Amino acid sequence: MFGHAATLTQEMNMRAEAGHMKRLRQTLASDKRIVISKVFEAYTTTRVLVMEWIEGTSIRDTAQLQVWRVDRQAVRDALLGAYVKQRLVTGFVHLDPHPGNLAILPDGNLALLDFGMVAEYTSDERAAFRALLQCAFLRDMDGAVRILQSLEFLQSTSNAEELARGLQGISKHFTAADLRNLIQKHGFRLEARYMLLIRCLGMIKTAMTTLTPDETNWTEVLSEHVFPIMLSEANGSQMWFA
Repeated sequence: MFGHAATLTQEMNMRAEAGHMKRLRQTLASDKRIVISKVFEAYTTTRVLVMEWIEGTSIRDTAQLQVWRVDRQAVRDALLGAYVKQRLVTGFVHLDPHPGNLAILPDGNLALLDFGMVAEYTSDERAAFRALLQCAFLRDMDGAVRILQSLEFLQSTSNAEELARGLQGISKHFTAADLRNLIQKHGFRLEARYMLLIRCLGMIKTAMTTLTPDETNWTEVLSEHVFPIMLSEANGSQMWFA
């Protein structure tokens, strides 16, 4: 409860949100498909945020996207690429990407909105995230359980074999609901920022499904963005969990 209250307090501080926007603009500057408003710091206070106006439409506005001839798969890939980079490389993550906080511009670029809810993850945590993804791709659920144990996400009474079987069952057709059910069943011990990250992943999946509803091979879509980063971050060495 305390963590939630702290998050609400941070969301209400406009200077803090302005700082988040500035940092993420710098983080994602290399991807010209992602747009984050410029903040006018001279006019921004703790209660008022003054920023650049962005004209766009909802990712759900299919009719307008057709008029603009937007490549929705390209938008989906830009969204996924931005969040893979945040989660696996920089560790500073915008945690509230619901459809109301995503706007598509007439040129097909994607604007991220509302930066009150963010979290930062350490280099060790990012290495663990990458290792967990590698375990998922390799179908090594025993390895995934070992990583979860090392992160102290599991209680001492957790059944490792049963958890590995549960992970095996959701790895190909992942949904956030599956993951939440597994967390509840096995009594994971997670800080609020991890629960918010799981919620964020569910929002990203929803947004991607909205943009490309006919896509079925999400493992391949994810791997196209994740593998280059994993190889780059590994820098020729063994992975974290090996």
